[in-house]
Amino acid sequence: MSEPPSKPQVEISGFDLQRRLGAGGMAEVFLAKKRGAEGTYKQLVLKRILPEHSKSRRFRHMFVEEAHLATRLNHPNIVQVYEFSHSGEELLLSMEYVEGVDLGKMIRAARKRGRRIPYWVSAFVVAEVAKGLHYAHERKDEGGLPLAIVHRDVSPQNILISFGGVVKIADFGIASANLFREETGVLKGKFGYMSPEQARGEKVGRRSDIYALGVVLYEMLCGRSPYGALKDEALAQAVRYGASIRKPTEKDESIPEPLEAIVMQALARSPAERFATARDMSGAIARALLEAQQLVDNTSVEEVMAELFGGVVDEGLDVDSPQQTMAAVRKPRTSAAEQTSGTAKQYTSKRIVREV
Repeated sequence: MSEPPSKPQVEISGFDLQRRLGAGGMAEVFLAKKRGAEGTYKQLVLKRILPEHSKSRRFRHMFVEEAHLATRLNHPNIVQVYEFSHSGEELLLSMEYVEGVDLGKMIRAARKRGRRIPYWVSAFVVAEVAKGLHYAHERKDEGGLPLAIVHRDVSPQNILISFGGVVKIADFGIASANLFREETGVLKGKFGYMSPEQARGEKVGRRSDIYALGVVLYEMLCGRSPYGALKDEALAQAVRYGASIRKPTEKDESIPEPLEAIVMQALARSPAERFATARDMSGAIARALLEAQQLVDNTSVEEVMAELFGGVVDEGLDVDSPQQTMAAVRKPRTSAAEQTSGTAKQYTSKRIVREV
C-alpha cells in the first residue's frame, strides 16, 4: 500500500510542485507548474519514477519505453504527454492536467444516488474514447511503418471526464508497439476489462482494446460488469475462456436495442467478429444516435457531471490508482434535471442557455 498524499519538495528539474497526488507501483504523480518567461506558467501533471526504482535498469527501460510511445500521441481524446526529461537518476514525464474525475468515480457517484448515467450519454462517452484509441492504433513512425500501438488497459479508471464534458483516454504507459519486444504470457491490465486472448497471455491487437471498451459500455448501460460478481480466479477463468455474457436487455429492457447490438459485437469472443477498428465502433454509435434522434454532445456530459458533482467532490485519491491523479476537484455547479427510465433512474440532459 502506498503512502498517503504528502507535501513534496518544492522543485524538481525546473518544475514547481504544488502537491503530491499519489503513487503507483512504479511512479509517483504531482500537480506542478512549469514556469516560462515574464511570469507565465503552465499547470500540468508530473510523473516521476519512484526513487527506489530509479537505479533499476529494468524499471528505467520501462519508463523510457512509455516516454517514447506517449510523446508521439497528440489527439483531443488522449491525455497529452508534453515532455520526457531526466536529471541525473530522475526520470520525468510531464502531461496534460485534466480538471475532472475518472469514469470509475463518475459511475460510482451515480450508483450512490441509485441512478445510472443516461444510456445515450454513456454511448457518446465510449464513442469519444474510441476516437482516441483509433488515432493511437493508426499511428506510424517517421518511416511510415505502423507502430501497432495497443493500449491494453482500457478501463473506467483510465478514462478521464473533465467538468466541461471533455472525454480523454489516459495512460498509454503499458501499451506495446512493434519497436518494443512483447513478451508472450506477460499479463498487464485489469482482468475484468481484458479480452479473452489477453487474459490467456497471447499477443493482442487493436480488437483487444475494442473488447475492453465493450466491457466499459456494458457496465455503464447495465450498472454492473458483464461477469457479474465474479472475482479473483473465478473471474480470471471466465474471462480467459470467454464465458457466455447475458444481453443487456435481459438485465434492463429499457436499454436501447441498437446500443445492445454494439455492445455484443464489441464483446464477441472471437476477435474477427468484433468491430474491425475503434473508428467503426465510434461510427456505429454515431449512427445509432442519429437514428434515435438523440442530440448528445460534450455539453450533455457536462450537465451530467454538474448533477453528479454539484457539491464538493471528495478530494481523497486512491494512491494505488495513478490514473486518477490526472483529475482534479471542482467547486459547486448548477444541476440538471432528473427522470426515471426503466428499472434505473437516469439523468436527462437539460440545455442551459447562458447570457453572454
